[in-house]
Amino acid sequence: MRVNLSLSGTLLLFFFSCSLTGRGQKFTIDEHEEQFWFQYFNQTRINDRWSIWLDGGVRTEDQFTRGLSTLLGRLGMIYRVSKPVRVMAGYAFFSQRQAYQLEGVAQPGHRFWQMMQYQRDRRRSQFTHAVRLEQRFRRKLNSPYELSENYRFNYRFRYSLSWQYPLRSPRLDKGDLSIILLEEVMVNFGKQVVYDNFDQNRAMAGLRYYFNKDNNVMVAYLNVFQKKQEPGLVRISNNIRISYFQTLHF
Repeated sequence: MRVNLSLSGTLLLFFFSCSLTGRGQKFTIDEHEEQFWFQYFNQTRINDRWSIWLDGGVRTEDQFTRGLSTLLGRLGMIYRVSKPVRVMAGYAFFSQRQAYQLEGVAQPGHRFWQMMQYQRDRRRSQFTHAVRLEQRFRRKLNSPYELSENYRFNYRFRYSLSWQYPLRSPRLDKGDLSIILLEEVMVNFGKQVVYDNFDQNRAMAGLRYYFNKDNNVMVAYLNVFQKKQEPGLVRISNNIRISYFQTLHF
């Protein structure tokens, strides 16, 4: 199997190496988590330019099976600018409870998001760059057991680079299998960001199986290196991510 590295491939290797080498610096690991992430992604095409985006998911508590930590849903619109470029915008709702607050209340949050995606095919490989801006409104807590009436607001910038390599046919149709690698970094900014801007880094590796062109499932390992609100403390999350992708046509 011969793989030629492009600029995108070099960037992906660079981000993975930065992710591995930078995680042990100036941080104290305060928590370890193991979770399942189950998610459904749907794109419903209205015409050649416009599509509706919908996804929803659940994430388990620590040790994989200790209840649920997160419920989420997103809704948005997609506009295809050209063959490789898409822009998106929408709304997301999250309800989250940290693993160390198993008996605490779930923290609701509202997010508005805008995204641009650039996809490049190079021989058999497919590279996807994505940048996303989020406006995040999260309910504050009076205590682990009581929600405040007030919200905390900040912006978050996300950049991801993914690589897909088909192991059989590059058509990615019925029975095809591909390798998926992804690296994503997230940065907070805004008046309420006190200590530092780094939010989290995600590194993922997995396999994607195609039932047909419009339906496929991905099973992957996802490592999350996340900064906590307390200075110098981080949370490490080792997750199994199972995602189903579906495209519908009007």
